[in-house]
Amino acid sequence: MTALRRGHSYVTSGPDLTLRATTADGSTAEMGDIAARGPVRLTCGCQGGKTGVDLTDLNLRLIRRGKEVQRWHAGNGLQATVETEAEPGCWFALELRDQAEGLHGVTNPVYVGEEGEPWH
Repeated sequence: MTALRRGHSYVTSGPDLTLRATTADGSTAEMGDIAARGPVRLTCGCQGGKTGVDLTDLNLRLIRRGKEVQRWHAGNGLQATVETEAEPGCWFALELRDQAEGLHGVTNPVYVGEEGEPWH
């Protein structure tokens, strides 16, 4: 329940999703956390989960402020990293979708900035 209260959660039809931001000073932010502005390395991943969900026809999408900025074929599971500059008010999330755009998973965002800032 602690992780849920902190926003470290995602909704899925079965696959496991991971999203983590690592800032220039080495600090990390998980789903629901706030990362410092500046250079950030995003670690994005998906696996079949406990039920061994087939990911063959699914794509993992990195979303920045509501727009897709990167897409990977999920295949047999994947872990990818993206290096980017993150400004205050920015947020990142993952979506797992099939070829017909059906949603199979979505993460809570990793926010950028400071507590109390607006995110759009």
